[in-house]
Amino acid sequence: MDVTTILANVTVVVSLSIAVMSYLQQIQQTKRDTAVSMVTAFNSGDMLAIQRRLSIEFAKLKLGQLQGVAVKRDTIGAIVENTVVTSAEPAETQQDIITLVSNLDDIAVCVEAETCDRSVVEASLGETASRYACLLLPYTAGLRQELLFQGLGDSLREFIDYETTC
Repeated sequence: MDVTTILANVTVVVSLSIAVMSYLQQIQQTKRDTAVSMVTAFNSGDMLAIQRRLSIEFAKLKLGQLQGVAVKRDTIGAIVENTVVTSAEPAETQQDIITLVSNLDDIAVCVEAETCDRSVVEASLGETASRYACLLLPYTAGLRQELLFQGLGDSLREFIDYETTC
């Protein structure tokens, strides 16, 4: 082989390696962009309004007093159900909870399907998702049966490792 053929082959190998690395970096960037987009949507617009309305309702409960106290999931579900029933707009509050859990489910599915960057989602929403899951999933478990919402909260449960976290 002459030097020209060897250089041509080396150039092809290096070019292909660069192209593959570039492609993999582009995939990672797309995953990060998708994750940032979903986190931004969760923290703005209608989702932010839902979080604010629910915060107002839950602030009345003074749940901070329960910090460090083990509370059964059924009890948490009953507390949330009572909050929904006694809110100024029970149907709206219930819908807000369903929408919030569904949105967190969508984000968890994005992570599970590997179309979102897990580290970005966990850094941005991990703690928030855990708090909402521990508070709302016991309530939505009842809604799943009552309203035939099979699957509501399933992806969120898996994402935050519900059995261990809550």
